[in-house]
Amino acid sequence: EMAGELAQQGMTPVLVARAHEVVAVAGLADSVRDDARATVAALQARGLKLQLVSGDDPRVVSRVARQLGIEDFEALASPERKLAVVSELE
Repeated sequence: EMAGELAQQGMTPVLVARAHEVVAVAGLADSVRDDARATVAALQARGLKLQLVSGDDPRVVSRVARQLGIEDFEALASPERKLAVVSELE
């Protein structure tokens, strides 16, 4: 339950277990650089369409995309999927 709450907040839950019993839960979150939003906005102002492709949980990716103003995002992407996206765009 606690892991789900952390994920809803845009954090990646990390569980520590001993003998098949969870003894600790922590939430990890990437922080968005201070200049990232301005950089994204500048690229969009040039007419570039930005896409965020990540292997992270959809709730985490959605939070970061919203913070950056990126509408097109994909979560749970494997390294192969990421490569395919880049290849398709080339």
